[in-house]
Amino acid sequence: PKVSDGVVADAAPGVAWLDARTPGAGWALSVEPFDESDFGLEEGDAVPDLNIDQEDGILSLLNSSQRARAYHVSIYDRTLTASHGTLTSCPCRGRRCTTLSVAVPPRTSVDVCEVEGDALTVDLASDVVDIVEPTELEARTYDVFPLPSEGGPWLCTQASGGLLSHYAHASTYHAVDFRCPEGTPCLAIADGVIHAVDVANEDGGIHVSELFRWNAVTVQLDDGFFAEYVHIRSSACKVGDRVRKGDIIGATGAVGFCPEPHLHLEVHASAAKDAPSVPLRFGDRVPRAGEWWDGYAASS
Repeated sequence: PKVSDGVVADAAPGVAWLDARTPGAGWALSVEPFDESDFGLEEGDAVPDLNIDQEDGILSLLNSSQRARAYHVSIYDRTLTASHGTLTSCPCRGRRCTTLSVAVPPRTSVDVCEVEGDALTVDLASDVVDIVEPTELEARTYDVFPLPSEGGPWLCTQASGGLLSHYAHASTYHAVDFRCPEGTPCLAIADGVIHAVDVANEDGGIHVSELFRWNAVTVQLDDGFFAEYVHIRSSACKVGDRVRKGDIIGATGAVGFCPEPHLHLEVHASAAKDAPSVPLRFGDRVPRAGEWWDGYAASS
């Protein structure tokens, strides 16, 4: 499958991603050094994160800071036109939605697209954060894959640094995503104890608001690390349960920011909210977007 910026190209219908830190504008209309005067501002004025020009409808992402920033922007029920044509949309909560994920370097303005219609009535939501570079940590190796052999092989749709949703935070940078139907059993990658269970949410989609709501089961592994299984539909365990590697701990789903059903797995050295994720290996392989994986088959 085609891979772009660490993401399988067809894994996120309705989402367009762009790394404006690399040379060239990609599908954006332009990438230019940020200049306050271009937007009627003076040095020291408060700068909005984004702007839609009321005359030409151009959506601009404005990074006036000294740090690279991650922009996630969702727009409902409008046609967005970039340099290569119309950006795709998909149904989300009963409406038509397009979401943008754009990494913007310091002191840079990105004209991403033209927004159809009246700029004053656009239904837009955004999340803008400083990009936190990943911590250099040694990879953890596990011999149990988190999905079973039955139903596989499984496609890795996003891995370390993927520009869809992994790159902005050190806590998610080394996460891995595997495409799978909802209800696929997810498996403990090592022996451990169930540390946390949160399955209160019921749905998902591509709107920015979904970045703040998800389901997850976290296992405190016997090696001292914490494995977090995200977007799951249900849990087969409760806090304090002892699990062995290969045990079913829940069923995969599409809860939270999920352009398609998949399992999102990340491993941390501690249970702290912002603990950096660590690189993963299964056997002698490192997950990479676009690669297929056989599932785990328990020995008889």
